[in-house]
Amino acid sequence: MILTDGYKRYVTAKELGLTEVPVQFIGKEKKEPVTTIKKQTDEKPVISEGEKLYPLSEIIIPEQFLKTPPGRAKIEETIAYYKTHGKFEKPIKVNRETMILTDGYKRYVTAKELGLTEVPVQFIGKEKKEPVTTIKKQTDEKPLSEKPVISEGEELYPLSKIIIPKAFQSPPKKETIEKSKAFYIKQNKFSSTMKVNRQNKHLMDNYKQYLAAKELGLTEVIVKFIDKAPKPQKPEKQKKEIKPPPVRKEIKPALPIIEKNLKGEVIKLFSSQGYGFIKGEDGESYFFHNRGLKGIEIDNLDIYYQVVFDVIEGPKGHQAVNIKQNLESH
Repeated sequence: MILTDGYKRYVTAKELGLTEVPVQFIGKEKKEPVTTIKKQTDEKPVISEGEKLYPLSEIIIPEQFLKTPPGRAKIEETIAYYKTHGKFEKPIKVNRETMILTDGYKRYVTAKELGLTEVPVQFIGKEKKEPVTTIKKQTDEKPLSEKPVISEGEELYPLSKIIIPKAFQSPPKKETIEKSKAFYIKQNKFSSTMKVNRQNKHLMDNYKQYLAAKELGLTEVIVKFIDKAPKPQKPEKQKKEIKPPPVRKEIKPALPIIEKNLKGEVIKLFSSQGYGFIKGEDGESYFFHNRGLKGIEIDNLDIYYQVVFDVIEGPKGHQAVNIKQNLESH
């Protein structure tokens, strides 16, 4: 049943949506060859152990397969094999969690050309109770087009305007991003809200959800703005003040100061917990505690804040103390 002539007319018939066309058979006549082939195509395919019958339309094709479609000759060979045996020589393999095709793209394309609605598949990965069916139904309902639910204290903000600081240099694992995407598809929201600095629009938390939002094609996300400094001009007023701010008592280190007046900038900040990290001009990262600040409050600090500090040998390694604002950089 291989086409020997008239491929242009075959393509035209497909575009017109025809299901049957006049053909001229070449070769010795057999009794009712077309009827026999039709019956085999209409029958349910043979299912072997470890396989399940699954809707062809539910299988997701990854981009790498779409870029390299199988050749026409291979598809015709697969069609001939299916019509002879009533099944494919190997099952189509699908990731159980994501429903993405992992092997058998040639057999997938052949099934579509044969007009099959269901095919035997072999699922890869641990079995869960209907996770794909639930997610797929919600995906068909297009939840991503709906506006997410906004709680009190949250705002809908353009994803493109959020700035990613250097503190998030190492991206999270792919599996954590996929989990965030799956949660969003089910719930139409993320498990927690992204936090953004209101002044400089820097992302402060939930980088994995930011990446998941980009992969989902979201243009707006729910964020919670954090006001790092109640008065934005407070640092400038401090410069003009004649009286310096209250001086904190210096930490008396257990060991002598290793290095003095080292310059650096804040790279990570956990204000609510009272500590952070400074990257020195020597390229090293130093832990600091709220008690190590001199003349500045931890609530006034932000990422890239320029400081001058001393270094001591703390309980867990080098630690920054006597931290002051670097006035030379402002």
